Amino acid sequence: MSISRRNRAIFVELEATAGTAETLVNVDVVQVQDLQVNVAESLRMNEREIIRSSLNPEKAVYGGAKIGFQFTVELKGSGSAGTAPRIGDLLQACSLSETVVGATSVTYAPQSDLTLHKTVTIGYMEGGNYRIAKGCRGTFSIDLTAGQYGKVTFNLRGRIHSESVAAAPTPSFESTVPPAFVGATFVVGAYAAVIEKLTMDIANNLVDGTNPNNSDGFGALTTITGRATRGTINPEVELISAKDFVGIFRAGTDQAIGTGVIGGTAGNRFALSVPNAYFRNVGDGNRDELLTYEIEYGARDTNGTDDFSLAFT
Repeated sequence: MSISRRNRAIFVELEATAGTAETLVNVDVVQVQDLQVNVAESLRMNEREIIRSSLNPEKAVYGGAKIGFQFTVELKGSGSAGTAPRIGDLLQACSLSETVVGATSVTYAPQSDLTLHKTVTIGYMEGGNYRIAKGCRGTFSIDLTAGQYGKVTFNLRGRIHSESVAAAPTPSFESTVPPAFVGATFVVGAYAAVIEKLTMDIANNLVDGTNPNNSDGFGALTTITGRATRGTINPEVELISAKDFVGIFRAGTDQAIGTGVIGGTAGNRFALSVPNAYFRNVGDGNRDELLTYEIEYGARDTNGTDDFSLAFT
């Protein structure tokens, strides 16, 4: 039978014990776009270089694979201040901590202590097929474009826990509508720069490890061993006396980049802050025949946890 691309869903739940699958329910569904699933993630297919008369190689040996998920989600809150958004579990699976202040805010920030990194169980429904992956970790990037709602693109991987023709939970989608990137108080070093777009990529380094005692030959869990948080902005060119972007680049002066609060409804507002950004490159650009700088920035931390923060209020 044929299966429509629309008849798919992703369910996510934080694991109480890393690598132990959770039972997924209908409210664990996450609304996603641009979904791609790779059942041969980190594939090890070993070629056999045997000398023989045939020009065709011998059958390769399968040495294990994981399952990978790539998808984009809307950047929005839960609808209730102090209640974590549906993407909160995904953010924690990308090495972020979660700090909840009841009825007020939920804030996510990087953490460098590997023992505190979380994992998630991901359920993937495609028609009547249902695959469950456990021990999933990954990385993500954020895209904020003026006049559009924010997006977060995740790349995660884990190992198959089960796959069968089985009934998945009936998705219970949230009704919250994402706020557009408008009405911001965007600043670069306290200067109200005019940009079209801000991106940020946490760029986690994922390591699968090896262990021949496991059925797939990989280590117990995918481990996040490093990150290189960086991104881009494209401000309009200003007089040097107003904002000397090139001079800042040459001097290596840190600049606090912040969006201010985006959204006007409590429970569905967010703010992205990069307190110690430094310019890695400054290029020439234009936007509708107006001069711009195409700036790549890096996010420096001072204590292993403050390269950026994402707060929902």
